[in-house]
Amino acid sequence: MTMRRAQNDNSRFHLGFLTVNRQDPHSGAEVRFDRLEVVLTDAVFQASNGGIYRKLRAKGQNGEFYYGSAFAGKERNFAKSMTLIVYYGSEKLTVPVPVEDIAVGNVSSLDLSCTIPASEQTARPVAPEPAAKPVDLQEDRLWSVTETFIRAQPIKAKDQLTKLRRAVTLIYHPDQYAEAEREIRTRIIARANDLIDKIGLQIAA
Repeated sequence: MTMRRAQNDNSRFHLGFLTVNRQDPHSGAEVRFDRLEVVLTDAVFQASNGGIYRKLRAKGQNGEFYYGSAFAGKERNFAKSMTLIVYYGSEKLTVPVPVEDIAVGNVSSLDLSCTIPASEQTARPVAPEPAAKPVDLQEDRLWSVTETFIRAQPIKAKDQLTKLRRAVTLIYHPDQYAEAEREIRTRIIARANDLIDKIGLQIAA
């Protein structure tokens, strides 16, 4: 595919056509939305960053015009690298051009395409909450009873906190239980000590 000079405007090149697709937000499929006829200026302009570009004009199927630029690559040579920037309504389309297919003066033209991503993403299915393990349920029940017991104690002095720690340790000491339950009892004791520490801070205050 090649590029030909526009027959009705000697100051511009007819680059070819750009098919604009839109991505369906539900299926993700690409649906053809418009087909633009793209022409570039013969004149080359210099950008503020030192790069060079040609001005671009694209005509939609409904006759509406869109504008943009065709930028050369780092080598500043359109024959080696070119990228189109087309301002299509509220969208900024970036389209690389296969420069190896361009030959000025030929009657053929490029057939480019680009896809506008879906404006709204399809919601991902929410994974169900994992079922609570029997071990977790057992620990929750034990902690509920232990917490209620600790908070029900009329603690007014710090020496009472020490007695309360000993009582909890005696009840849940891991050595009294089967190996499968020792880890739960150890965690209960740790949580109980944390709660007793907080109660001690309240007494000190």
